[in-house]
Amino acid sequence: MSGAGKVGGSIGAPVSLASSSAGVWRVEEITTYRHENVWPGDPYWQETALLLQESLVDKSRHGLTLTGGSGITLTPAAAKVGAYGFDMPTAVTNNQRVVLPTSSVLDINSQDFTFEGWFYSQPYSTWYGIVFSRNSSAVLSPSEAFGLVVGGPAYGGVVRLSWIESGSSNVLLGTTDVRNAWHHVAITRSGNDLRLFVDGVIEASIANANTVATQLTLSGGHLFDAHGYYANNTDNQYTGKADQIRLTVGVSRYNANFAANLPVTLFPSH
Repeated sequence: MSGAGKVGGSIGAPVSLASSSAGVWRVEEITTYRHENVWPGDPYWQETALLLQESLVDKSRHGLTLTGGSGITLTPAAAKVGAYGFDMPTAVTNNQRVVLPTSSVLDINSQDFTFEGWFYSQPYSTWYGIVFSRNSSAVLSPSEAFGLVVGGPAYGGVVRLSWIESGSSNVLLGTTDVRNAWHHVAITRSGNDLRLFVDGVIEASIANANTVATQLTLSGGHLFDAHGYYANNTDNQYTGKADQIRLTVGVSRYNANFAANLPVTLFPSH
């Protein structure tokens, strides 16, 4: 579904049904909404491609199968929003890497999209601190093909989104040192505008993004580790805590500052 003309500036805006005004949903309503690919509390449920909260089980409507992550501990101490968060206190080769499935659901290409999550980066000795990476060639840098770095010492602890297309390297670089504290990070594209948010504030943006980012995908990529030639290198892996990770394809949920409306409750999910 194309995201053209669709914008999302609200957090968990309820779908309006008179019979559910008290927050109680009848079974037939939920059945209908599932059939229509909508879910109570999220008008963009159909576009939610991946949702990880309180476990490494995808809670989007797609129920994608993820593998790996045996080195990640689910613990209340690592939670920002729900009962459990993802704890990765040290970089361990292979164990913390989460492998995403090969699926067209994770193909962004030139569509609008939103990637977001809560992160408490504790980089220790790691150099990059990769949150996601999708690398199609062995010669590309681990965070260049399509990668998000949060809190890596290599870039002064800021958020860094990077991608390569047609041989050209492109970067969005934040300004806030996000190490050793909880921060909400969001990357969005709406039409031709690509934006990087930290705690609901735009820290970097680029216009005409569709001319330089038309082949973006996380299909077959990795979370919390580099993908491709640079995988298994502990210098690349994210260390710290993470919570409530969501990828939405087809919609930019945030198109302006939303610091007053940061997501502080669990997202609607299966």
